[in-house]
Amino acid sequence: LGEKVYGHTAIPEGTYELRWAYSPKFQRNLPRLLELPGFKGVLIHPGNVIADTEGCILPGENKAKGMLLDSRKYSDIINEVCERESKKGKMFIKIINQR
Repeated sequence: LGEKVYGHTAIPEGTYELRWAYSPKFQRNLPRLLELPGFKGVLIHPGNVIADTEGCILPGENKAKGMLLDSRKYSDIINEVCERESKKGKMFIKIINQR
């Protein structure tokens, strides 16, 4: 499945722990993937085009070529769930790369 290369490749398939934590770059709490070898700052945050990420997860609808639609809406939903679930204990995300 290969390694993640900063700014160039997808996150390898697998299950990763998430932490609800403050992001200085975005100045708010966001879900952060843990235990991704060689990476500490892989977040789930809104963005609409590839230039909006250097390897983080951008949620949204892939209905327009080269763009994600409604990214802020889906990011807000994920954030609400993560904020609530982080109070209950550990959180995990399963990454499945479709080809």
